[in-house]
Amino acid sequence: MAAAFPTLLPLHRLCRRCRSLFLLLPPTASCSSTCPPSPGTISLLHVSNCPLGVGKKVVKLCGFSIPGQRFYNLHIDKLPDNKNKGVAIRILSIKKGTADGNRVTKELTDLFPGLKWDWKVKQLNEKDFLVSFPSEENRNFFTRFPSFDFRCLTIKASVVASNMTEEAIDELISIWVKMKGVPEIAKTETYIRAITEMMGEFEELDDSSLMGDGPVRVKCACMDPRALFFKVHIYINKVGYDIFWEPEGYQPKGKDEDPPRDDGDDDHEKGDGGR
Repeated sequence: MAAAFPTLLPLHRLCRRCRSLFLLLPPTASCSSTCPPSPGTISLLHVSNCPLGVGKKVVKLCGFSIPGQRFYNLHIDKLPDNKNKGVAIRILSIKKGTADGNRVTKELTDLFPGLKWDWKVKQLNEKDFLVSFPSEENRNFFTRFPSFDFRCLTIKASVVASNMTEEAIDELISIWVKMKGVPEIAKTETYIRAITEMMGEFEELDDSSLMGDGPVRVKCACMDPRALFFKVHIYINKVGYDIFWEPEGYQPKGKDEDPPRDDGDDDHEKGDGGR
């Protein structure tokens, strides 16, 4: 399936010189004169090669080649938050049984009977709940074990780390992906980064995978790793190539009931080969 370039939405802009696609905040921002010119070309690099790409107010479009996986991403420098100092935001994930916000809140209240605390349980989907723990000590009560059983219900759950805030509704998942079919001419970080952003946001490259005929390994953030079992037809210097993506540690969508949640620990460390 060939990837179609995304339709320009109202706030999209094309860099005046490199013609890369980006979303600007505010819309009045303009391209830097130092941007490498290639007039008339729409670049798959998006903000990667454009100086605006390193700015704090650029929203990047990622994952646009896979149906249903397109997302916008904005990086903001984290500032000290004294109001929530000591609060540990975590995701409570149901492994067995069913629950709702009230049941999760009741279980947490029963586990800490002497603690007066608003857990602010927020249901993200059928299985996952966002929970505000009063401290890391309370959170560690659960993370010492892979999972725990509810005391009064036949429910098994686990608690994993998260970068989410109380206002959030979901979170991207970081995974390692094997990229097969990349021609030798494109095996540099610049071009691998550009191709990666067709499926998610580029995070890291396994440099050792650039050598030889095997797949290139990249780490990226995406919405659903199961959807990344995908083929894209891309032209490089007017020559077409089929590039296949294969997430490590996941099954194609539909073959497993629930995707494993990223808990912040890499099961597939950089340089593990996999080739």
